[in-house]
Amino acid sequence: MKPITAETLYQFRNAHSFLFSPDGSLGAFVVQQANEEKNGYDNDLYLLEGKKVRQMTASHDVSSFLWSEEGDLLFAAARSGKEQRMQKEGIPFTAFYRLSPRGGEARFAFSVPLKVIGIQSLSQRRYLLTAVVNKEDPDWTMLEDKQREEVMEQRKKVGYYTFDELPFWSQGRGVWNGNRNALYLYDEKVGSCHRITGTHFETVSAKVFGEEIYFTGSDFTDIKPFRAGAFCYHLKDGTTTTLIAQDTANVSAVYPWGDRVLVVAAIGGTLNDTPDFYTVKRDGSDLRLLADWDSCVGHGGLVSDARGGGGQGAKLMGDRFYFLSILKNDACLCCLYPDGSIKTHLTPKGSADFFDVTKERMVYGGFFDGRLVELYEDGVLLTHFNDRVKEEYSILPVEPNTFTASDGYTIHGWAIKPRDYLPGKKYPAILNIHGGPRGTYGDIFCHEMQQWANAGYFVFFCNPRGSEGRGDAFADVYGKYGTIDYDNLMDFADEMLRRYPDADPERFGVTGGSYGGYMTNWIIGHTQRFKAAVSQRSISNWLLYEFTSDIGYGFMPRHIQHTAFSDYTKTWEQSPLKYAPNAKTPTLFIHSDHDFRCWMGEGISMFNALKTLGVPSKLCLFRGESHELSRSGKPWNRIGRLNEMLGWFDRYLK
Repeated sequence: MKPITAETLYQFRNAHSFLFSPDGSLGAFVVQQANEEKNGYDNDLYLLEGKKVRQMTASHDVSSFLWSEEGDLLFAAARSGKEQRMQKEGIPFTAFYRLSPRGGEARFAFSVPLKVIGIQSLSQRRYLLTAVVNKEDPDWTMLEDKQREEVMEQRKKVGYYTFDELPFWSQGRGVWNGNRNALYLYDEKVGSCHRITGTHFETVSAKVFGEEIYFTGSDFTDIKPFRAGAFCYHLKDGTTTTLIAQDTANVSAVYPWGDRVLVVAAIGGTLNDTPDFYTVKRDGSDLRLLADWDSCVGHGGLVSDARGGGGQGAKLMGDRFYFLSILKNDACLCCLYPDGSIKTHLTPKGSADFFDVTKERMVYGGFFDGRLVELYEDGVLLTHFNDRVKEEYSILPVEPNTFTASDGYTIHGWAIKPRDYLPGKKYPAILNIHGGPRGTYGDIFCHEMQQWANAGYFVFFCNPRGSEGRGDAFADVYGKYGTIDYDNLMDFADEMLRRYPDADPERFGVTGGSYGGYMTNWIIGHTQRFKAAVSQRSISNWLLYEFTSDIGYGFMPRHIQHTAFSDYTKTWEQSPLKYAPNAKTPTLFIHSDHDFRCWMGEGISMFNALKTLGVPSKLCLFRGESHELSRSGKPWNRIGRLNEMLGWFDRYLK
């Protein structure tokens, strides 16, 4: 069997975004694969007919799609020279192509003078579009191509940014000042485009149900609130009903529910809690709690760096609401019934990442049985895109380990033994810490950890206090970062060394990203037990984070529970940078210059501190990458990150 290395990334073929056709007879989905030559990703459309799968496109440019009401596949692409030029120059323009599931070439359908990021079918060839527009933009839908090009040409002459609101940049979206995700109605027959959300309204989610559009979001002109309301737009008369006011809740989803409306929301409190299920009347009155819930709603996905894309995480089907959630150490499909009861674990143990359901069928995709992402139906494997990886590469088994920590909580963790492990021989080890903090590990495939184990390391990882899937009480580390979670991690490290005596405590490393990067920075300032560390996309100074992160101004009062202005001494007390003088551990810092969630100043600060204090340290700053470097960065950079990390551990642990 071949060892898994960083370059094994090029072998992964990951399905995502599965959807049934309107009549339920067919299914379609996208398969993504990293392309070494172009340093990007190939995305092609596939069709599911019964249990058979066939490829529909080979152009590598179909990253998303929808089923039209006629049963055709509609997707955005830039295929003509004009379309590619406009895309390259950033001119607001999106072209859509139509492809028959019966075969044949994709044909041009229509184009709109907007940067469309989402499309849903209405009726009679009308569509709901979600498009990115800026409050300073002209009405692109009223300009001719030449006029739009002239506007963009003038903007090229401006060599500076103007910021006048928060956030002025946004994780994964870049400089965002003044931008809004706006909703438009597009009529293909007449080519008309009409905006239905206000100039300053930021749409979070939207779903079409007959003659109504249910959507969530917030209206702001200065500072974006960390709350979102629920609304219903009526196509018949063009009016909008407020179902839940944006200043009273944080609504994540809204759906028609019989003669009432289902609202998924965190209402009241500090909004640190997970959402619950409520119903309201169609006019927004008579709010009632339908069911308590103690985990996330609408997204699954255990922590992994080997998935290729997302997909549908929630769907209303008749009087049942299907949704993904994380329960203990599994991401699974659940179902809410009209009486408020909830059936869980409709999918097997593992990580359900996306799904679709009809009256007769349920298809889901994710990580199961040690495999990379594939499609399944009733537990039966439908696709075999990664059979070669499973058959030819050394995917090492993940062993569960459960123990009681010093605080009395049960901690779930896992271990991967080194490739070609020989009992009695000593091996180096790595403790890996997930992000979030409400991330969740499980026994699924993770590229970086398989690489380390194949390179001769024990790999240990767990879900400490703060993790998702075991309720709000377990997840409550608000105001306690670096205390109970740190104790859990150290208890786990001790327990793993006891259970795996061949793991050498004198060659023990630690790493983590985002919140895991914060904990890595914290750990090296509070213990010298680790002989090497890799801190990724980290946080080192809450005083910096509050005023540079795209979510800093809201994150601090909610998660850290004090701010620089309320009590800067407490903010500094919880900052790893304060404890840098205690650090002796050789540390590699991984950061990206377009990471606006944990700005590069965090990694630079900690690197500078350790360097001036004489601690062996190194900083790798990846150009053009975001907070998602490890998961969706350019392939060359993802491989560079993996090899830099392994090289650092090899240098100090081997």
